[in-house]
Amino acid sequence: MKTERILSFLISSLLLSYAAACGESQSSPTAPSGNTDTAQVTEAPEENETTAAEVRANVPDSDFDGFSYVIITKGNEGQNIKYYLNADAESENGDTINDAIYRRNLTVEDRFNVKISQFEPSDVAATLKKSVAAGDDAYQFCIVSYASSYTLATGGYLLNMYDLQYFDTDAAWWDQDLKKQMTIAGKLFFDSGDIMLYDDMRVACSYFNKGLWENYGLENPYDLVTSGKWIMDKMKELGSDVTSDIDGNGVLDQYDLWGIVSEDGGVSDFYHSAGLRQIINTGDTLEIEFGSEKAVEVGARVIEFVSDKENVFNANKIKADDIWKYASQIFQEDRALIRTSCFENIPRDYRSMDTDFGVLPFPKYNETQDKYYTPVRADGYAASVPASVQDPDRAAIIAESLAAESYNFLKPAFYDISLQGKVLRDNESEGMLDIIFGSKLYDIGYIFSIGGMTAALEGQLSKKSPDVASAMAKVKDKAQTAVDKMVATFESLG
Repeated sequence: MKTERILSFLISSLLLSYAAACGESQSSPTAPSGNTDTAQVTEAPEENETTAAEVRANVPDSDFDGFSYVIITKGNEGQNIKYYLNADAESENGDTINDAIYRRNLTVEDRFNVKISQFEPSDVAATLKKSVAAGDDAYQFCIVSYASSYTLATGGYLLNMYDLQYFDTDAAWWDQDLKKQMTIAGKLFFDSGDIMLYDDMRVACSYFNKGLWENYGLENPYDLVTSGKWIMDKMKELGSDVTSDIDGNGVLDQYDLWGIVSEDGGVSDFYHSAGLRQIINTGDTLEIEFGSEKAVEVGARVIEFVSDKENVFNANKIKADDIWKYASQIFQEDRALIRTSCFENIPRDYRSMDTDFGVLPFPKYNETQDKYYTPVRADGYAASVPASVQDPDRAAIIAESLAAESYNFLKPAFYDISLQGKVLRDNESEGMLDIIFGSKLYDIGYIFSIGGMTAALEGQLSKKSPDVASAMAKVKDKAQTAVDKMVATFESLG
């Protein structure tokens, strides 16, 4: 088996679905912006027409004498839905993603004379902790959830990426907003980017049923987005025209036709799509935005929106063995005009949907908002370097090169071919993907559940008389204490 050679996890483990419901990142590839001497840009080969220019990591060409470069990651075990699951890639086989993985890894292996493999323990964090404590240099790179990455970072098990000279964290293949938000006390222990695609899967977006949209004669949704008029109130207005008690039982429930289907997590999604965070990293300090005048205003409006039982169906209220599968079924059966959830549902659940559908960014709060923001869910993945690596330069050189070659091979294959050719079904969606993937908003307060802020806001859904202002005020001191502790922890790390 060639599983030791191909890092298939970089797409398979990142595009597979968790049972849960469902930038500044990159969208379609372009040459890196900013300092041009951080990467060498060459013309793309004719056979790869999806990439305007190929990039090359600015690292020294080295011969590592067949070194075994092992990445520890959460594998596919226990996952009950696997999308693009390429467990092995011994050769090119005509599958777009498989072949991109093969070429990406082969390029890095040939350039540096290394052998890339992956190790998939049931508990990545626990296994890595033992390895670092033993100093055994078993793993050179780690890809694991945000939560586990944070635990490993604060426990001293990861290296500061800024201390590794061959990481160019300003390059287009690394996620710039996550880097900004996670740079604390001048240190960055993990980042995301083109080296993985699961972070793209776990962002929030809206998708709409074209058949229903046309049947109700609604205005062009893409024009709404490009004109800046795709806002919460417009979504509610459009959805209210559609909701109907189609089974005639006098109750609006999971068996009816809905204008909008959302979920409890939609509260945080709408909050973030307004450009708000619980915690803002200014570069100099971490500031709590939760509880500000704007946060209270938006939070109250969002609770009102998601709680509107006449126009918005909350998927968390579904009675079924698998509520998220049923939520997707509602959309597949043409019983939802708009579904708000994570992007992963689209390639996972809707590839064979009979009715055409389209994808839109999450709506803005109002028309005065400067841009669309794509909320990043808390269960994405990040990449890091274990503190026990004996040759940090070698570890960084290979990781940086894998990231750059993912920019060349993996991202274009997924974005331009798999989505445009197999999943989404119109040309307009490409522009929507540019907005969705190019406008990611990371909120470390939300992602790492700091100070109980998420629970305070989303918990208002279950209140008969929601009081967002009081709920935010009650947790603010607790949140500030947690933030102070976080900063002190990062300051103490080497």
